[in-house]
Amino acid sequence: MSSPDPDSDLHADVALRRGYVVDEFSTDEGTVVMVGLAPTFEVLRLSPLGVEILRLVGPGTTLARLEQDLRRLLGDPAVGELPDLVLAAVVELRHHSVIVAGQGHNGAIWAPSGADDRASPQGA
Repeated sequence: MSSPDPDSDLHADVALRRGYVVDEFSTDEGTVVMVGLAPTFEVLRLSPLGVEILRLVGPGTTLARLEQDLRRLLGDPAVGELPDLVLAAVVELRHHSVIVAGQGHNGAIWAPSGADDRASPQGA
């Protein structure tokens, strides 16, 4: 028996926003972010695509809009399909709480409050 897909809610209209990014540091050699809720933090190095996604997500966007913006900025990938590549990157960033997805019951985009168990390092 397989467990439910935790990312099944990632569809074209799902709201995306920055997650629990506490700090960012960029140099010519790349970008690292510190992510999490006290007392647990994680430091991650972002790929160039991850940096672009974090920038484009900003205060809020949708998965479909993110894909459109990436296509406009970067063009179509040489290998693979853009929707699949964007989804894979969003899933990875979401699992590390760099971005959060979904809406609260009142339609507002979730704020970093621990409401999304994937967004909290403690799972709360």
